[in-house]
This record gives sequence, structure tokens and C-alpha cells, in this order.
Amino acid sequence: MGRSSASDGAGLGQRRFGIQRQQRMSTCIGFPQSKNLISRRMKITCPYCWQSIDIEYLTTSTEPVELVTDCEVCCRPIKIIARRKPDGEDPSIEIEAES
Repeated sequence: MGRSSASDGAGLGQRRFGIQRQQRMSTCIGFPQSKNLISRRMKITCPYCWQSIDIEYLTTSTEPVELVTDCEVCCRPIKIIARRKPDGEDPSIEIEAES
């Protein structure tokens, strides 16, 4: 009894719309120690929600890099594999849902 309907609505709003999601930092798996790091930005399509998102990643001149990052739209993990081409052009990118 002593609760007002206004405070009940505020509590529901906080629980419903104040969703706390775990922000996972992008992590590189098996990243070689290298002085040839190159930072790249590109647009990719999320394999879950199909939205276009911007990502930034580091790559080397020789070794493939595996990156896991969360989609900015649906918050699901995306696995990205970047492989540098020998001619120095933009790397080839593979994108898949992380299982």
C-alpha cells in the first residue's frame, strides 16, 4: 500500500528500458607482436541483424588477424578474419557469426 502508481511506472521503465548489456571489448586472438601494425576502418554487414556497421581493426603486413567484436545494433558477437594481400592492397575480410 504506500506506493504510488507514478513510482511503479518509473520502476518498470527502469527495468524495461534500462537494459544493461555487457560491453565486450574487441579482442584480437593470437595477435603477433609486430611493428607493422596498420589500423583500418570499414563498413561491414552484421550476420545476425543485417545492419551496416563501422568497425576499426588492426592488421599486420603478413599475418591474418582474427577479431571478435559486438554488433553496435543487436549486440551479438561477430567474428572477423582479416588477411593482408601480398600486393599491399586492402585486406580480404571474412565475417561470420561467432558460435
